[in-house]
Amino acid sequence: MKHLKMGFLMDPLEKIKCLEDTSFYIMKRAFEKGHDAIYIDSRHVFALGNRVCARAQSVEANTRDGFKPREPVERYDLESLDLLFIRKDPPFDAHYLYLTHLLELLKGKVPILNDPAGIRSANEKLYALRFPEWIPETCVAQESVTILDFLETVGDAVLKPPCERGGIDIVRVRKKDASKEKAVASLLAKYGTVIAQRFIPAVERGGDKRILVLDGRILGGYVRIPPRGDFRVSVFHDGRYEPASFDERDRRMVESLRPALLADGLYFVGLDVIGGFLSEVNVTSPAGIPESNLFAGRELEDDVVAFLPGRGEDIGPLLVEHPAVANIAFTGSRTVGLAIWEAAGK
Repeated sequence: MKHLKMGFLMDPLEKIKCLEDTSFYIMKRAFEKGHDAIYIDSRHVFALGNRVCARAQSVEANTRDGFKPREPVERYDLESLDLLFIRKDPPFDAHYLYLTHLLELLKGKVPILNDPAGIRSANEKLYALRFPEWIPETCVAQESVTILDFLETVGDAVLKPPCERGGIDIVRVRKKDASKEKAVASLLAKYGTVIAQRFIPAVERGGDKRILVLDGRILGGYVRIPPRGDFRVSVFHDGRYEPASFDERDRRMVESLRPALLADGLYFVGLDVIGGFLSEVNVTSPAGIPESNLFAGRELEDDVVAFLPGRGEDIGPLLVEHPAVANIAFTGSRTVGLAIWEAAGK
């Protein structure tokens, strides 16, 4: 296959620490494979009628220079891309919300990873509620009394806002704490809605397991061990990394989530698992490839670059019509196979 034009919709480059960033690793591998890596600042996306465009530029990604422009910034019609990676970090704010509406105009025209509608509907801290058999006791509320009643029941809980990342404003409270009412009221005043989950002591000993999932299957992962005296594990809190092993519960969990993830177009996600319980489902810009590579014995970004997301009935015609595709070997449903065969014969 000849090179593809791959778009990477991201935050401003000056915010990115290349050697620690999953997006950089994916873009670097795409460039090394001969593909054209198009950097798109999320602030520079716009629509003219129903045509989605952006001011963007082709870049080289390497460990020496980071991101190196190959051409000046120019206007791109995003329908000209062969594949679009949405790699903008949270928080999922108004800008991110409107962006997903614009990008949804590309559906059926450009394969997108992850689906913008899926990102919009899958709050990273609330999506796990769809899978009650895998999560710890959880309460989501807008009133102090409800959260305090929940705390009386579980005894020890973690409070977190539904829209932040990196451990921001995550606090632990116990029902015996004199300041528990103040902690709850403070978060409610700031965010309006608060998530309370039973505290899982295993996080202090065994950390938080990040499981990277591609196409509904385990790609790799690692364990984040919190620093001494803290329970939070994130890029903003020092700790250490250890290799992850995936037990039968992990595999059954991923298999259980797979139908919903694929139905929502969430092909590349990061699951946060503590003591066997699902804590969060990261869908906006899942991280963890550089850390996972330390223990995987291979470079996981290879699999991501080689993956073409979408339903068979959508992807088949795009492959058939693409001038760089010479042959297609298909295994799957008869309906989709016939659709590809019919398109190829035209």
